[in-house]
Amino acid sequence: LSELAPPPFSCSSCSKCFMNEEQLQRHVRFHSEDRPFSCEVCKSRFNQKIHLESHMRVHSGEKPFVCSVCSKKPFVCDICSQAFSHSVSLKRHMGLHAR
Repeated sequence: LSELAPPPFSCSSCSKCFMNEEQLQRHVRFHSEDRPFSCEVCKSRFNQKIHLESHMRVHSGEKPFVCSVCSKKPFVCDICSQAFSHSVSLKRHMGLHAR
């Protein structure tokens, strides 16, 4: 098997590689204080537009990850039954049980 060439765009801070410049530029903001996306309600700032969009639900009360039939959160801990709206939140929570 021949080795694949690494992606052509790499971060100068951590050497992580990306397939295109847009991905690299988005990543570089994690290393900087650059937070170009600002909440018009509370002035919180974010380095990615998707994070601002998610934050706006705090102000609107929108809960897109709650079951429309029973209003329950779909990700439940098998150990303590605590429920979460996002799978990543459940995964982080499971780390507490592993300690």
